Amino acid sequence: MKTLPEEKFILREKGLTVLQLEGNCSEMGLQHGASLREEIHLIRSKFIDYLSRRKWSVFGRLLYWLLMVFAKTMNRYIPDALREEMLSASKGANVPYYFILLLNVLDDLLNLLSCSSFAITKDGHTVCGRNLDYDIFTDLMAHLNTVFVYKPKEGYPFLSLAWPGYIGCLTGMNANGLVLTSHASYALDKNRKGVPTGLLYRHALQHALSINDIERAITSAPRSIGNNVLLASDNEAFVLELSAKNWKKRKSREGIITVTNHYQTSAMKSIQAPFISKPPGSSLPDDFFSYNYSIFRDEQLGESCKKEPFLVNEAIEALRSEWVANEATVQSVVFLPSEKTIWVAKSLDAPVSLGKFIKLEDLF
Repeated sequence: MKTLPEEKFILREKGLTVLQLEGNCSEMGLQHGASLREEIHLIRSKFIDYLSRRKWSVFGRLLYWLLMVFAKTMNRYIPDALREEMLSASKGANVPYYFILLLNVLDDLLNLLSCSSFAITKDGHTVCGRNLDYDIFTDLMAHLNTVFVYKPKEGYPFLSLAWPGYIGCLTGMNANGLVLTSHASYALDKNRKGVPTGLLYRHALQHALSINDIERAITSAPRSIGNNVLLASDNEAFVLELSAKNWKKRKSREGIITVTNHYQTSAMKSIQAPFISKPPGSSLPDDFFSYNYSIFRDEQLGESCKKEPFLVNEAIEALRSEWVANEATVQSVVFLPSEKTIWVAKSLDAPVSLGKFIKLEDLF
């Protein structure tokens, strides 16, 4: 009889799970898949059901397998260790490898994320806040928020706020107090011949001693889509505005930097593509998907960040603002890099930022 890996739940409640993963990539993947097998099967079922219920429902399952084909084209660009971890996760969860792959490249295929972040650095102390908005599956994603605490054999310990089956990192911090948050943008240059976004950021965060290490890892790698990445430490923060072939660095002003989904440097503005239209099945208003809404959220964050003093409570208030949070806000988190501490919102309904924020410390 095959022995399953020991489950190492630090917290397991409706709306928020904290799971520790330890060992090499294969071991961590097996722990991930086996511990969250039920949740991964639920996600797979909901995803197939979503496709089959759309207006082109006759072709829903066909589209599912078509997405699989597109996902396979990106498989070769994934670092070997992370590909091994995804394979082990699929075995632990007893689902096809290519479904786990699809979960980890879906953002590169559809480019749906719409998010907001900020960082304020003063006197060697940084406060970061982040809302992750997702256009579909908002009810499911709010229920399944998971903080993965990685203690890998190679690289540095780190945490990733994600969902069952997701190996990449769109929101995370490592044991060196380095913070990373990702925000979709839309660029004229994009392709599928690059490292999938979340997996690229995961690899960079896991192996970084400084935010400059993360910058070098991301900007030197082959990339796929447009993205804005906020990087922060206890004394510095900046944004990388990225496309498949181009990038620019945007620095903070007077210790404050905000970021949503549009480019703000002149060079990247010139290759900004039109924002996507409302995806099928989304209950969000049409203007949520507009360039102007991204600008509006960024401006509102800028105003909120001017408050003094600006500590954790002020950061939570900024994330709860009716002008920033919305019906798609499925994750909300505050980071204190110097203390290696986070506050994660827990709620079964979006915007989750209106729920209770749970303090997580001493994770590394």
